[in-house]
Amino acid sequence: MATAICAKSGIEFNIQFFPYNFNSGELHHPVFDLTYQQLTSPYLLNKWVSREFTETDTKLYFLALLHSTTLVEWRTYARPTVAVCELNMEALLDILSWQNTIQHPRLSMPHMAITQDTATLDNVRNWIAAWNGAKEDFENGYRELTRNQLMLRQEDTLQRLIKEQQKEIYQYAGILANWASLSAEFPAFTVVVNGAQLSCAEYWKQILVTCAKTSTHIWRLDLDDMKELLEHLETNLEHGSIYAHATMKLLRDGIDTHNNYLGFSIINQAEDVEKANTKILADNAPATQPRPQDYPNKIMYLKDKIRYDAAQKLMDTSPAATNTVTAITELVITGDNT
Repeated sequence: MATAICAKSGIEFNIQFFPYNFNSGELHHPVFDLTYQQLTSPYLLNKWVSREFTETDTKLYFLALLHSTTLVEWRTYARPTVAVCELNMEALLDILSWQNTIQHPRLSMPHMAITQDTATLDNVRNWIAAWNGAKEDFENGYRELTRNQLMLRQEDTLQRLIKEQQKEIYQYAGILANWASLSAEFPAFTVVVNGAQLSCAEYWKQILVTCAKTSTHIWRLDLDDMKELLEHLETNLEHGSIYAHATMKLLRDGIDTHNNYLGFSIINQAEDVEKANTKILADNAPATQPRPQDYPNKIMYLKDKIRYDAAQKLMDTSPAATNTVTAITELVITGDNT
Protein backbone atom coordinates (compact mmCIF):
# COMPACT_ATOMS: atom_id res chain seq x y z
CA MET A 1 0.00 0.00 0.00
CA ALA A 2 1.29 3.43 -0.96
CA THR A 3 0.75 6.78 0.78
CA ALA A 4 0.49 10.30 -0.56
CA ILE A 5 0.11 13.83 0.82
CA CYS A 6 -2.76 15.68 -0.92
CA ALA A 7 -1.48 18.73 -2.78
CA LYS A 8 -4.66 20.71 -1.97
CA SER A 9 -5.59 19.63 1.55
CA GLY A 10 -2.26 18.43 3.01
CA ILE A 11 -4.06 15.31 4.21
CA GLU A 12 -2.26 11.97 3.97
CA PHE A 13 -4.22 9.24 2.23
CA ASN A 14 -3.52 5.64 1.28
CA ILE A 15 -3.41 4.09 -2.16
CA GLN A 16 -3.95 0.36 -2.47
CA PHE A 17 -1.63 -1.83 -4.45
CA PHE A 18 1.81 -0.87 -5.70
CA PRO A 19 3.98 0.01 -2.69
CA TYR A 20 5.27 3.46 -3.58
CA ASN A 21 5.33 6.55 -1.39
CA PHE A 22 4.61 9.64 -3.46
CA ASN A 23 6.27 12.92 -2.65
CA SER A 24 4.20 15.62 -0.97
CA GLY A 25 2.23 17.59 -3.54
CA GLU A 26 2.50 15.07 -6.36
CA LEU A 27 -1.12 13.98 -6.12
CA HIS A 28 -4.41 15.28 -4.80
CA HIS A 29 -7.20 13.36 -3.14
CA PRO A 30 -9.77 11.93 -5.63
CA VAL A 31 -12.54 14.06 -4.06
CA PHE A 32 -11.09 17.05 -5.94
CA ASP A 33 -11.94 15.32 -9.23
CA LEU A 34 -15.64 15.23 -8.42
CA THR A 35 -17.86 17.68 -10.32
CA TYR A 36 -20.13 20.23 -8.68
CA GLN A 37 -23.12 18.03 -9.52
CA GLN A 38 -21.48 15.03 -7.84
CA LEU A 39 -20.44 17.03 -4.79
CA THR A 40 -23.96 18.38 -4.31
CA SER A 41 -25.72 15.06 -4.82
CA PRO A 42 -28.43 14.34 -2.24
CA TYR A 43 -26.25 11.59 -0.80
CA LEU A 44 -23.29 13.85 0.05
CA LEU A 45 -25.42 16.83 1.06
CA ASN A 46 -27.38 14.68 3.47
CA LYS A 47 -24.13 13.32 4.90
CA TRP A 48 -23.03 16.88 5.71
CA VAL A 49 -26.41 18.13 6.93
CA SER A 50 -26.87 15.14 9.24
CA ARG A 51 -23.31 15.58 10.56
CA GLU A 52 -22.21 12.10 9.46
CA PHE A 53 -18.89 13.42 8.12
CA THR A 54 -15.75 13.08 10.16
CA GLU A 55 -13.66 16.22 10.67
CA THR A 56 -11.39 15.12 7.84
CA ASP A 57 -14.41 14.45 5.61
CA THR A 58 -15.75 17.95 6.34
CA LYS A 59 -12.45 19.60 5.44
CA LEU A 60 -12.16 17.61 2.21
CA TYR A 61 -15.78 18.35 1.30
CA PHE A 62 -15.39 22.09 1.84
CA LEU A 63 -12.11 22.28 -0.05
CA ALA A 64 -13.50 20.20 -2.92
CA LEU A 65 -16.46 22.57 -3.20
CA LEU A 66 -14.05 25.51 -3.15
CA HIS A 67 -12.03 23.87 -5.91
CA SER A 68 -15.19 23.33 -8.02
CA THR A 69 -15.68 27.10 -8.30
CA THR A 70 -12.66 27.15 -10.69
CA LEU A 71 -11.90 30.51 -9.09
CA VAL A 72 -9.14 29.35 -6.76
CA GLU A 73 -5.44 28.92 -7.54
CA TRP A 74 -3.71 26.38 -5.31
CA ARG A 75 -0.12 27.52 -4.66
CA THR A 76 0.06 25.46 -1.50
CA TYR A 77 -2.29 23.19 0.37
CA ALA A 78 -5.04 24.70 2.51
CA ARG A 79 -5.14 24.28 6.29
CA PRO A 80 -8.60 25.42 7.44
CA THR A 81 -10.06 24.42 10.79
CA VAL A 82 -13.31 22.48 10.90
CA ALA A 83 -14.97 25.61 12.34
CA VAL A 84 -13.97 27.67 9.28
CA CYS A 85 -15.38 24.98 7.00
CA GLU A 86 -18.66 24.68 8.90
CA LEU A 87 -19.18 28.45 9.24
CA ASN A 88 -18.75 29.07 5.50
CA MET A 89 -20.15 25.87 4.00
CA GLU A 90 -23.70 27.12 3.45
CA ALA A 91 -22.61 30.44 1.93
CA LEU A 92 -20.24 28.59 -0.39
CA LEU A 93 -22.99 26.20 -1.46
CA ASP A 94 -25.30 29.17 -2.17
CA ILE A 95 -22.88 31.01 -4.46
CA LEU A 96 -21.94 27.74 -6.18
CA SER A 97 -25.61 27.03 -6.85
CA TRP A 98 -26.05 30.46 -8.45
CA GLN A 99 -22.79 30.21 -10.42
CA ASN A 100 -23.75 26.84 -11.90
CA THR A 101 -27.30 27.98 -12.65
CA ILE A 102 -26.45 31.22 -14.45
CA GLN A 103 -23.56 29.97 -16.64
CA HIS A 104 -23.50 33.20 -18.63
CA PRO A 105 -20.53 34.04 -20.90
CA ARG A 106 -20.45 37.62 -19.60
CA LEU A 107 -20.24 36.52 -15.98
CA SER A 108 -16.91 37.58 -14.47
CA MET A 109 -15.99 36.70 -10.89
CA PRO A 110 -12.75 37.47 -8.99
CA HIS A 111 -10.10 34.75 -8.68
CA MET A 112 -8.39 33.95 -5.38
CA ALA A 113 -5.11 32.26 -4.48
CA ILE A 114 -4.25 29.93 -1.62
CA THR A 115 -0.75 30.87 -0.51
CA GLN A 116 1.27 30.50 2.67
CA ASP A 117 -0.40 33.69 3.91
CA THR A 118 -3.98 32.61 3.12
CA ALA A 119 -3.71 28.84 3.67
CA THR A 120 -5.78 28.88 6.88
CA LEU A 121 -8.71 30.31 4.89
CA ASP A 122 -9.59 32.63 7.77
CA ASN A 123 -10.58 35.20 5.12
CA VAL A 124 -12.59 32.80 2.95
CA ARG A 125 -15.75 34.61 4.04
CA ASN A 126 -14.36 37.69 2.29
CA TRP A 127 -13.79 35.66 -0.86
CA ILE A 128 -17.40 34.50 -0.81
CA ALA A 129 -18.55 38.07 -0.13
CA ALA A 130 -16.58 39.24 -3.19
CA TRP A 131 -18.24 36.56 -5.31
CA ASN A 132 -21.64 37.63 -4.03
CA GLY A 133 -20.75 41.20 -4.93
CA ALA A 134 -19.95 40.09 -8.47
CA LYS A 135 -23.27 38.25 -8.52
CA GLU A 136 -25.14 41.42 -7.51
CA ASP A 137 -23.29 43.51 -10.10
CA PHE A 138 -24.08 40.98 -12.80
CA GLU A 139 -27.77 40.80 -11.90
CA ASN A 140 -28.07 44.59 -11.76
CA GLY A 141 -26.27 44.89 -15.08
CA TYR A 142 -28.43 42.18 -16.63
CA ARG A 143 -31.59 43.92 -15.44
CA GLU A 144 -30.28 47.21 -16.82
CA LEU A 145 -29.41 45.55 -20.13
CA THR A 146 -32.86 44.00 -20.38
CA ARG A 147 -34.47 47.32 -19.46
CA ASN A 148 -32.45 49.15 -22.10
CA GLN A 149 -33.31 46.56 -24.74
CA LEU A 150 -37.02 46.97 -23.95
CA MET A 151 -36.70 50.75 -24.10
CA LEU A 152 -34.97 50.63 -27.48
CA ARG A 153 -37.66 48.40 -28.96
CA GLN A 154 -40.38 50.68 -27.63
CA GLU A 155 -38.58 53.81 -28.81
CA ASP A 156 -38.37 52.39 -32.34
CA THR A 157 -42.13 51.81 -32.30
CA LEU A 158 -42.88 55.19 -30.71
CA GLN A 159 -40.73 57.10 -33.18
CA ARG A 160 -42.69 55.64 -36.06
CA LEU A 161 -46.08 56.21 -34.43
CA ILE A 162 -45.34 59.76 -33.23
CA LYS A 163 -44.11 60.82 -36.66
CA GLU A 164 -47.19 59.40 -38.40
CA GLN A 165 -49.44 62.44 -38.45
CA GLN A 166 -52.60 60.38 -38.76
CA LYS A 167 -51.86 58.53 -35.51
CA GLU A 168 -53.65 59.94 -32.47
CA ILE A 169 -51.81 59.71 -29.15
CA TYR A 170 -54.47 57.44 -27.63
CA GLN A 171 -53.46 54.82 -30.19
CA TYR A 172 -49.98 54.46 -28.71
CA ALA A 173 -50.48 55.79 -25.16
CA GLY A 174 -49.92 52.32 -23.70
CA ILE A 175 -46.50 51.99 -25.37
CA LEU A 176 -45.61 55.54 -24.29
CA ALA A 177 -46.60 54.76 -20.70
CA ASN A 178 -44.50 51.57 -20.68
CA TRP A 179 -41.54 53.51 -22.05
CA ALA A 180 -41.92 56.21 -19.39
CA SER A 181 -42.14 53.57 -16.67
CA LEU A 182 -38.83 52.03 -17.77
CA SER A 183 -37.07 55.30 -18.54
CA ALA A 184 -38.07 57.13 -15.35
CA GLU A 185 -38.03 53.96 -13.21
CA PHE A 186 -41.54 54.09 -11.80
CA PRO A 187 -41.57 52.68 -8.23
CA ALA A 188 -42.90 49.18 -7.60
CA PHE A 189 -44.43 49.63 -4.14
CA THR A 190 -48.12 48.82 -3.73
CA VAL A 191 -50.84 51.48 -3.73
CA VAL A 192 -54.59 51.22 -3.25
CA VAL A 193 -56.73 52.82 -5.94
CA ASN A 194 -60.53 52.64 -5.72
CA GLY A 195 -60.22 49.74 -3.32
CA ALA A 196 -57.90 47.72 -5.55
CA GLN A 197 -54.20 47.03 -4.89
CA LEU A 198 -51.68 47.53 -7.67
CA SER A 199 -48.11 48.69 -8.05
CA CYS A 200 -47.41 52.40 -8.21
CA ALA A 201 -45.82 51.82 -11.63
CA GLU A 202 -49.02 50.27 -13.00
CA TYR A 203 -51.13 53.05 -11.50
CA TRP A 204 -48.97 55.78 -13.01
CA LYS A 205 -49.10 54.05 -16.39
CA GLN A 206 -52.89 54.00 -16.10
CA ILE A 207 -52.84 57.76 -15.45
CA LEU A 208 -50.88 58.39 -18.65
CA VAL A 209 -53.15 56.14 -20.70
CA THR A 210 -56.25 57.83 -19.26
CA CYS A 211 -54.85 61.27 -20.14
CA ALA A 212 -54.89 60.19 -23.78
CA LYS A 213 -58.61 59.53 -23.65
CA THR A 214 -61.46 62.03 -23.60
CA SER A 215 -61.82 64.72 -20.95
CA THR A 216 -64.60 62.72 -19.29
CA HIS A 217 -62.05 60.03 -18.43
CA ILE A 218 -59.53 62.53 -17.06
CA TRP A 219 -62.00 63.81 -14.48
CA ARG A 220 -61.94 60.37 -12.87
CA LEU A 221 -58.25 60.76 -12.02
CA ASP A 222 -56.92 62.13 -8.74
CA LEU A 223 -55.34 65.51 -9.47
CA ASP A 224 -52.80 65.20 -6.65
CA ASP A 225 -51.64 61.83 -8.01
CA MET A 226 -51.26 63.37 -11.46
CA LYS A 227 -49.12 66.16 -10.03
CA GLU A 228 -47.01 63.64 -8.10
CA LEU A 229 -46.39 61.73 -11.33
CA LEU A 230 -45.46 64.98 -13.10
CA GLU A 231 -42.94 65.81 -10.39
CA HIS A 232 -41.40 62.33 -10.70
CA LEU A 233 -41.12 62.65 -14.47
CA GLU A 234 -39.61 66.12 -14.27
CA THR A 235 -36.94 64.79 -11.92
CA ASN A 236 -36.23 61.32 -13.30
CA LEU A 237 -37.01 61.40 -17.01
CA GLU A 238 -34.15 62.07 -19.39
CA HIS A 239 -35.52 65.02 -21.33
CA GLY A 240 -34.79 66.05 -24.90
CA SER A 241 -36.19 63.11 -26.86
CA ILE A 242 -39.47 63.08 -28.76
CA TYR A 243 -40.70 60.36 -26.40
CA ALA A 244 -40.02 62.46 -23.29
CA HIS A 245 -41.65 65.47 -24.94
CA ALA A 246 -44.74 63.43 -25.84
CA THR A 247 -44.98 62.03 -22.31
CA MET A 248 -44.68 65.41 -20.59
CA LYS A 249 -47.12 67.08 -22.97
CA LEU A 250 -49.65 64.27 -22.50
CA LEU A 251 -49.58 64.57 -18.71
CA ARG A 252 -49.46 68.37 -18.58
CA ASP A 253 -52.40 68.61 -20.99
CA GLY A 254 -54.28 66.15 -18.80
CA ILE A 255 -53.62 68.23 -15.68
CA ASP A 256 -54.73 71.39 -17.50
CA THR A 257 -57.94 69.66 -18.58
CA HIS A 258 -58.52 68.44 -15.03
CA ASN A 259 -57.94 71.93 -13.65
CA ASN A 260 -60.34 73.55 -16.11
CA TYR A 261 -64.07 73.15 -15.96
CA LEU A 262 -65.23 71.27 -19.06
CA GLY A 263 -62.01 72.39 -20.71
CA PHE A 264 -62.67 76.10 -20.03
CA SER A 265 -60.45 78.25 -17.81
CA ILE A 266 -63.21 79.40 -15.47
CA ILE A 267 -62.68 82.34 -13.10
CA ASN A 268 -64.43 81.37 -9.90
CA GLN A 269 -63.63 83.82 -7.14
CA ALA A 270 -66.55 86.14 -6.36
CA GLU A 271 -69.74 87.63 -7.77
CA ASP A 272 -67.86 90.62 -9.20
CA VAL A 273 -66.11 88.30 -11.71
CA GLU A 274 -69.35 86.77 -13.01
CA LYS A 275 -69.15 88.78 -16.20
CA ALA A 276 -65.59 87.61 -16.81
CA ASN A 277 -66.71 84.00 -16.42
CA THR A 278 -69.59 84.52 -18.78
CA LYS A 279 -67.33 86.08 -21.40
CA ILE A 280 -64.95 83.12 -21.23
CA LEU A 281 -67.81 80.70 -21.77
CA ALA A 282 -69.15 82.75 -24.66
CA ASP A 283 -65.93 82.42 -26.65
CA ASN A 284 -66.48 80.39 -29.81
CA ALA A 285 -70.18 80.02 -29.05
CA PRO A 286 -72.26 78.49 -31.88
CA ALA A 287 -74.37 80.90 -33.89
CA THR A 288 -77.54 78.87 -33.45
CA GLN A 289 -79.00 77.10 -30.45
CA PRO A 290 -77.46 73.58 -30.17
CA ARG A 291 -79.69 70.51 -30.51
CA PRO A 292 -78.80 67.22 -28.73
CA GLN A 293 -79.40 65.17 -31.91
CA ASP A 294 -76.61 67.07 -33.68
CA TYR A 295 -73.90 65.85 -31.27
CA PRO A 296 -72.25 62.44 -30.80
CA ASN A 297 -72.59 62.58 -27.01
CA LYS A 298 -74.20 64.55 -24.21
CA ILE A 299 -70.98 66.18 -22.98
CA MET A 300 -70.15 67.79 -26.33
CA TYR A 301 -73.71 69.03 -26.60
CA LEU A 302 -73.58 70.53 -23.10
CA LYS A 303 -70.31 72.32 -23.85
CA ASP A 304 -71.80 74.15 -26.81
CA LYS A 305 -75.07 74.70 -24.93
CA ILE A 306 -73.16 76.46 -22.13
CA ARG A 307 -71.28 78.57 -24.66
CA TYR A 308 -74.46 79.46 -26.50
CA ASP A 309 -76.35 80.39 -23.32
CA ALA A 310 -73.39 82.41 -22.06
CA ALA A 311 -73.36 84.35 -25.32
CA GLN A 312 -77.08 84.99 -25.00
CA LYS A 313 -76.56 86.16 -21.44
CA LEU A 314 -74.15 88.84 -22.60
CA MET A 315 -77.03 90.24 -24.60
CA ASP A 316 -79.70 89.47 -22.00
CA THR A 317 -78.87 90.06 -18.32
CA SER A 318 -82.31 89.09 -17.02
CA PRO A 319 -82.55 86.62 -14.08
CA ALA A 320 -83.99 83.99 -16.40
CA ALA A 321 -80.88 84.00 -18.60
CA THR A 322 -78.62 83.75 -15.56
CA ASN A 323 -80.56 80.80 -14.21
CA THR A 324 -80.29 78.97 -17.55
CA VAL A 325 -76.48 78.98 -17.52
CA THR A 326 -76.39 78.06 -13.84
CA ALA A 327 -78.80 75.14 -14.32
CA ILE A 328 -76.78 73.63 -17.18
CA THR A 329 -73.56 74.11 -15.26
CA GLU A 330 -74.94 72.23 -12.27
CA LEU A 331 -76.23 69.47 -14.59
CA VAL A 332 -72.71 68.81 -15.90
CA ILE A 333 -71.17 68.97 -12.40
CA THR A 334 -73.53 66.28 -11.11
CA GLY A 335 -72.58 64.06 -14.05
CA ASP A 336 -76.13 63.59 -15.30
CA ASN A 337 -75.43 62.31 -18.82
CA THR A 338 -78.85 60.89 -19.48
